[in-house]
Amino acid sequence: MALSNHWKQILQQGAVRYAEVMNDQSDLLSVGQLGSRFASQIEGLVVDGDVCTLCFTSMIIRPDVRTECLVAVMGDRLLLFWEQGLFKKKVLSERVPLSSVSDVSYGAGGTSATRGAQVVTVTHTSGRTQFALPVQNGPRVGDVVTAVIRGEEIPAPKPPPKLGPSGRPVEIEEGIARWFAFRRGEIAQDQVGIGAMALVRWMTDEEKAEDTRLLNAQKKD
Repeated sequence: MALSNHWKQILQQGAVRYAEVMNDQSDLLSVGQLGSRFASQIEGLVVDGDVCTLCFTSMIIRPDVRTECLVAVMGDRLLLFWEQGLFKKKVLSERVPLSSVSDVSYGAGGTSATRGAQVVTVTHTSGRTQFALPVQNGPRVGDVVTAVIRGEEIPAPKPPPKLGPSGRPVEIEEGIARWFAFRRGEIAQDQVGIGAMALVRWMTDEEKAEDTRLLNAQKKD
């Protein structure tokens, strides 16, 4: 019996919502492609009347597999779909009722397979579910995805940082000024407020040379 396509419009609504919130339409085509590949499982888990809040492509992280997946946050449940197997691939899925979720967080991956990725961890009564965040859109995507799974309002985008006279963020310029005050012995290092590596990335060549000069002067003292 041929599969019906009732789920396509439902998941497409979530994909469009994701594109609107992220101001990024690059994932729309991938959602459609994965949806077609995983149709046999989606058909039984997305029904008429469902509402999809967000839908996007990701990578599922499990002890036995790390592969691309489709993530759909529905009104009352989290759904993930992926394929497993080298030759005869089988479509698998995971269903997590949102009412069973006790915690949602995201952060840098802690394994060799997830190094450099931002990983969402959903803790629920049956264990925990992990998937990687799309690499684009920075921490914004993590804030949005975790808020939606928690049933919270989607956070508004953070305003761009205010820029100082040199075109750098004001907090960076102020941090560099405090760093030089520390180098001159005027304040303690813990009063700088921003790590040295973060500041050095923003320093001009002249500022780096001045930093080296002050450091050498400290060593002589």
